[in-house]
Amino acid sequence: MISVLTLFSCVETNSPTIAKEKAYVPFSTLMITSKTIVQEVLIAAYQNPDLNDFNSIGAENRTNCPSELDLNPNEFPKTMVYTYEEDCLTDAGTEMSGSIEVVITDRIGAPDMEIKLIPQEGFKVEGQTISLNDADADFKAVFTGNEKALENYNLIIKGLVSENRESGRFELIEMENGEISFEDVAENNDSEINTGPTKYFDDLAVIHFSNMQFSNNERELLNANLQSDIKFDLLCNCPLAGKINIVKANSAEESQIVDYTANATCVGEILVDVEVVTCK
Repeated sequence: MISVLTLFSCVETNSPTIAKEKAYVPFSTLMITSKTIVQEVLIAAYQNPDLNDFNSIGAENRTNCPSELDLNPNEFPKTMVYTYEEDCLTDAGTEMSGSIEVVITDRIGAPDMEIKLIPQEGFKVEGQTISLNDADADFKAVFTGNEKALENYNLIIKGLVSENRESGRFELIEMENGEISFEDVAENNDSEINTGPTKYFDDLAVIHFSNMQFSNNERELLNANLQSDIKFDLLCNCPLAGKINIVKANSAEESQIVDYTANATCVGEILVDVEVVTCK
């Protein structure tokens, strides 16, 4: 998903900057992974007519994965288990494998409907093994709208761990005032054509938060302060807008600016301080 870069970012400043693999890489991995999991689970939920009030066309499957198991049919709250086989490739081109338990409190679109996500052992997104660090961890989206279209969620993440052999272990410790919404750039949400569930998620996913605390593979504590909302293109699977300031928690002099606006045309160019890096 994100190539681990070993170059150091340089900028003309009196303050030292953080190496990209210590700040930008874990931040981007955690943000893109979180967005991808939420988005794919929402689409899977849309495909199940038992979870929504759409007609059969609106709940039409877009792929043959994931498979699903309803642990308590015909009642809410319900627990689903979505399983992505090894050869599962989503429409966004994301490789997912393993199982994730999904607790759904009510039908899609009901006020305060909550989807809680519990990755099972071995669950992977783009080669990253995803887990929750302990019993107090939380990973969920709470619907805040008042229509059937899921266009706005509170995003609550605490203790989400992403790890593999190459990049090591990253942890999203906590996100404050997190929110994910979807902009209808293609203006097709209300179209009678392309009525499948992806029409709500085929434009831009917008992530907002006030502060995100995370750690890199050396267990260094970092804070990401959002300066402008981060916007992801579904098919590009890469940020197209947004700006953040990452600061080392125990050393305010060490910081890093990540500016996604250079990637406005989905070419994969991101400015980390003054260097251009590639998003994959």
